[in-house]
Amino acid sequence: MSGKIVRVIEGGGSGLRRADYSFANGTLGNFRRMENIPKTIEEAIAFMCEELMPGIEGVAGSLAGVWAENHIMKKSPNLHVFDGEDIGKRISTICNRPSFWGNDMLTAATGEAYLRNLYDFYILTVGGGIGGKRVYKGEVINPDAEVGHIIIDNSPYAKMCGCGNQGCVEACASGGAVKEKIIEICRARNITIPSGIDICKFWDDEYDAEKEWAIILYDQVAHALANLFTILQKTHPTQLIVVKGTLGINVLARVSDRIRFYMREKMRINPQWADEDFLKIEKSISPNEGSLVGAAVLWEKYAQLW
Repeated sequence: MSGKIVRVIEGGGSGLRRADYSFANGTLGNFRRMENIPKTIEEAIAFMCEELMPGIEGVAGSLAGVWAENHIMKKSPNLHVFDGEDIGKRISTICNRPSFWGNDMLTAATGEAYLRNLYDFYILTVGGGIGGKRVYKGEVINPDAEVGHIIIDNSPYAKMCGCGNQGCVEACASGGAVKEKIIEICRARNITIPSGIDICKFWDDEYDAEKEWAIILYDQVAHALANLFTILQKTHPTQLIVVKGTLGINVLARVSDRIRFYMREKMRINPQWADEDFLKIEKSISPNEGSLVGAAVLWEKYAQLW
């Protein structure tokens, strides 16, 4: 890699943050987070380009959403000021620097592969939503795949997903779906959720205190993720699944054995694909920085003055 320095941007439901990545020493520095969700595209671009020193040779972005040609945001799930915007062209006009823009899961997969020298794995984010990418022979394959919208529940009572389908894994096991379930369960059982505490943190505390409802709900989430992992393994088997996202990491810490149990039940022809000897399921080594590094790596390959 070169000795270049690249401004890297990450955006999602919690807003925007930025840092500067040095290829020479492989480090991120000068972290900044936007205090508020941007209300206009001009406000967002100003934050991205702020303090852009002469030695910084370009801008790379990792933003959740659907991208076209590595510079046009077609649709963002949470930062709608970017919808339909040619971000690359705006950066080129204002900063006169080449840029690259990509989906957050594309950059996360690239970053994990680069940081760990991996060539064959799935990476999944299980947080407010669910997303994932497959890396094979060192490259992200089928980058437009929507893993979170794989249908795992075909029953007529399956929950409706925001995408318009029923039974997507995101509708069953994402952070948003789990929070709704916690509220429903607590109302039905007359359980009071303390004010000022995150709903999922309350669920974790109840699970750790061996409360029945919390154990059952964790088992349901394990079952949903096992369905997803099984579909992925049957479609394109790998020996490593990397998980990021607060909910995903908490699930692995508490019920990874249940995930494997349900996978074995469903993989009757090749149940060994769910065993630890064949399949490792690990949390990301860099859940907070991998997407930023991945954006910089992709910038090195694909950046342009748009």
